[in-house]
Amino acid sequence: MRRAAVVVAGLVVALTWPAPASAHTDLVSTTPRDGATVASWPDEVAMTFSEAVEPRLSSVSISIDDRPARRAPITSATETAQLVVDLGSMEPAASAGAGPRTVRVSYRVTSADGHPISGSWNFLAPLPAEAPSASTTPEPVERVDEPAGTSAAVAQDDGATAGAWVLAALVAAVVLSVLVSAGRARRRSTRPGQGGPR
Repeated sequence: MRRAAVVVAGLVVALTWPAPASAHTDLVSTTPRDGATVASWPDEVAMTFSEAVEPRLSSVSISIDDRPARRAPITSATETAQLVVDLGSMEPAASAGAGPRTVRVSYRVTSADGHPISGSWNFLAPLPAEAPSASTTPEPVERVDEPAGTSAAVAQDDGATAGAWVLAALVAAVVLSVLVSAGRARRRSTRPGQGGPR
């Protein structure tokens, strides 16, 4: 009788004892890895959880250093254990300092059973380099190289032309002098009374 009472009491306790709470959804891994340094601004980041989450009831925001956080679009399918966040469409403004900056990813997700969780993680990424100002960038000047020896050939041609003109002038002067001398001699030989007997 006593044994039957103990068994009944045990069954009552077992049936009325509250069931243990279901395990919470945890963040299992991230891409890039938490604390990692990447070579360039990533197109997307991803978070993998221990259970399926509902993207439509989740939100992710991105902040860089001390700048205000901006909400990022989530591109995951419904009820998967991974959230993919598009960063390519929200590339930050260029910065004069091209060194890596701290990027904080803050999330608030809702698991498939309706339990909300939140947290954050960081990675380091460089921002795009600041483009140079147009006023300080000189316009490229197109340079046309002359064929080798062109300038020397032109100079030689000019010298040869000048020498030919000088030579022609000298020849003309000599010829003119000879003609003038011959003309004078002819006039002298044809004058009457010069050189004959009286």
